[in-house]
Amino acid sequence: MSAAHSLLSKGRWQGVGIADLIRDQLAPYATGVNATIQGPNIILAAATTQALAMVVHELATNAVKFGALSAPGGRVSVGWGAPSGGDDAADLTVEWRETGGPPVAKPTRSGFGTSLIDELIAHELGGMVDLAFDPAGVCCRMKLPLGRV
Repeated sequence: MSAAHSLLSKGRWQGVGIADLIRDQLAPYATGVNATIQGPNIILAAATTQALAMVVHELATNAVKFGALSAPGGRVSVGWGAPSGGDDAADLTVEWRETGGPPVAKPTRSGFGTSLIDELIAHELGGMVDLAFDPAGVCCRMKLPLGRV
């Protein structure tokens, strides 16, 4: 949260670019070799910045402990996009994908992290999340209403 607040402070709490937010959250773990971050320049509102920062932090922490960033050949890619034209009814789509890490097994129960991701995306941001525990790597797809971003 402190990293997200620092970014918001730099922007006078007017918003943060999603690339800056994701890059900042991955900075302790990512290199040019193990992470790819790409998407259009989209500015997030303060509330969206805080919630998405927590989600990305949770995904990154799990990737370091158990997933792709725990293995030498592992990679994380984060991409996002939105339809052009500024339609507030459209969605911002964000995808977190891990590859090259240890085999993934679906958890037998929902833990704090999974609940946090679900709650923040659905209740704080009015979006939807699909968190898939594919054996090849975790994939988290999020859809956030642009009108609330």
